[in-house]
Amino acid sequence: MDFDVDVSFSADSIKGMLDDYEKDHNVGMDTADNAGLIRDYTDEYSFLVSRICKLIDKDVCGLLGGMKEAWTHRGMD
Repeated sequence: MDFDVDVSFSADSIKGMLDDYEKDHNVGMDTADNAGLIRDYTDEYSFLVSRICKLIDKDVCGLLGGMKEAWTHRGMD
């Protein structure tokens, strides 16, 4: 079975998603820097990009005391 599905997000695509998130939540993140970190962590694999963003939004925010802290280098690590 051959699947011809693009399963990657470029750093620009990730940045665009983070820009939208930033616009909605105003957390003060550096979207370009975070997009690069996410790209490095996930090798642009779309499922992993979505998963890491969801984990930061739902779990890391609670662990670090809020969205602003979660979307920093510390939160990303």
